[in-house]
Amino acid sequence: MKALRLTLTGAVLWAGTALSLQAQTETSWDETYSLTGTLDEAESDDGEQVYDVLADLSGNKIDLNHTTPEELSLLPFLSSRQIEELTAYLYRYGPMQSLGELALIESLDRQQRQLLTRFVFVGDSTATPRFPALRDILRKGSHELTATGRLPFYERRGDRNGYLGYRYRHWLRYTFGYGQYVKAGITASQDAGEPFFAGRNAWGYDYYSFYLTVRRLGRLRALAVGRYRLRMGMGLVLNRDLSLGKLATLAAPPQAAVTLRGHASRSEATYLQGAAATLRLSSHCDLTAFASWRDIDATPTTDGTALATLLTSGYHRTESEMARKHNASQWAGGSHLAWRHQGFHAGASFVGTGFSKPLQPAITQAYRRWQASGRSFWNASIDYGYISGRLQFDGETATDDGGAVATINTLTLQPIAHLTLTALQRFYSYRYHALLAQSFSDGGHVQNENGLCISARWDVSRRLSLTAY
Repeated sequence: MKALRLTLTGAVLWAGTALSLQAQTETSWDETYSLTGTLDEAESDDGEQVYDVLADLSGNKIDLNHTTPEELSLLPFLSSRQIEELTAYLYRYGPMQSLGELALIESLDRQQRQLLTRFVFVGDSTATPRFPALRDILRKGSHELTATGRLPFYERRGDRNGYLGYRYRHWLRYTFGYGQYVKAGITASQDAGEPFFAGRNAWGYDYYSFYLTVRRLGRLRALAVGRYRLRMGMGLVLNRDLSLGKLATLAAPPQAAVTLRGHASRSEATYLQGAAATLRLSSHCDLTAFASWRDIDATPTTDGTALATLLTSGYHRTESEMARKHNASQWAGGSHLAWRHQGFHAGASFVGTGFSKPLQPAITQAYRRWQASGRSFWNASIDYGYISGRLQFDGETATDDGGAVATINTLTLQPIAHLTLTALQRFYSYRYHALLAQSFSDGGHVQNENGLCISARWDVSRRLSLTAY
């Protein structure tokens, strides 16, 4: 054991006087983690980020009898087809009486049903959902405070010479929630080696994050203020949300949808800061718009007039790392118009972004030759798809301000029960630039890839599944 992690969680319910303080272990999450394909760090872009989102979703379960496709899309392991079948079942047969009815959803296998029960529940079908009064939110909302620390049993070279702070890592997180309607939180984080109440961190922690989200307020389907995460389409122009890795993606192919959630993670690289909202224009049409302005870390060029590289680690442990902290700014804005009807869906996205100083990478180096250069950029795309019975098709095609093209398309077919075939095609031009994008890829970027991935999944029995790709 190289380090000891201790988590203390306190929950206070204003509706009563209950106060609990307990040690929290991660053992119970191992199975959930493995079911989503993220236990192996090689299959995850950011394991801790995925863990934080799953823990938040588990603590604020979705009521299946009063849910919407937009809410179900927040569960990253559900495919478009599974969401469509869930909502169609509720529309056809009415409210569920128990979670056992999930066995009637054909696209959900035993493993996925087991996973889903950790994040949903069956509520009172006779109650009429409506946005609660402010008084009820304040009186009946739940409060949770989590404090976590890591005490290493080893000494690093930087601990002896170079780091500005001590070797202990710790963070605090406070969350307030009222069902799926209102959620707010603040996170304070300190990496090992970063100064605490010293130097440029005179206010204590090196990293602070605040967010507020509101859902189902009339035509306002979702609103996020502060730091938030947003994905539009299949991620070719904008995806600041999490990724579950390749194996999980093959099990639940990426869907062309909009997901908007608060940023409760300690990750300092993938969030947006400002405001975003989704507005219901009609029964089949939604409009999402966002605006963001945030400080970023960057390595300046020799003369200091441009940015050579953008930094995403979030570490500020040494003098050189601290000098690059928030030394540039990035703005972003855009919109997505979505239409859905009888299994068909289509959307159009536009995203613009820019920096306080122009990007000027060292393109004389071979691996940097086609990196983005300039001060401002834009991307546009259309996404499309169809879901019917045993067939699911999703895709997105995008372009940038230089005319380069990127496209991704998935086709899923279930010819017989318990057998699922998936084909995922992608083409990302080496000239394509999308600084806020993230989608299915080998290199971690939506650029310079062309491939076809074919997979098959056979559920042999209730306890045995075979996957080949």
